[in-house]
Amino acid sequence: MPKIERPRVLRIHENDPVAVALSPLSPGDEAIVQGSPENPPLQVEDPIPFGHKIALVPLRKGQTVLKYGESIGRTTQSIRAGQHVHTHNLVGLRGRTPIREAITECEVRSVKGEGRSSWILDRYFARETHETHEIPS
Repeated sequence: MPKIERPRVLRIHENDPVAVALSPLSPGDEAIVQGSPENPPLQVEDPIPFGHKIALVPLRKGQTVLKYGESIGRTTQSIRAGQHVHTHNLVGLRGRTPIREAITECEVRSVKGEGRSSWILDRYFARETHETHEIPS
């Protein structure tokens, strides 16, 4: 009976320069890329844990990385095709609200006076000064 090869990485969106490992990958593995137009095999250069990203193409330092066709971050160094893409070489852009905007949002939520949003602000600044506060009821 012939061996049936299953995809080992999944390109979620056609514009994504990364794919997701569907099983753990080891250096030297030849991964089959599901979701790529030609499905070329990809030479794995780094250990890639299940569910982590692998570069499908070379990525420049500072390049925006797409997953699901949406920006998920920017590279902090050059990455070769087949290398692991994770927090050691990618800085995420989601949830990175400048503190001044976050404070303004909390202030808007606490227009009616003291409340949980005020506690959130107090808690943030307490982290900076190592003070402690109790949660208001």
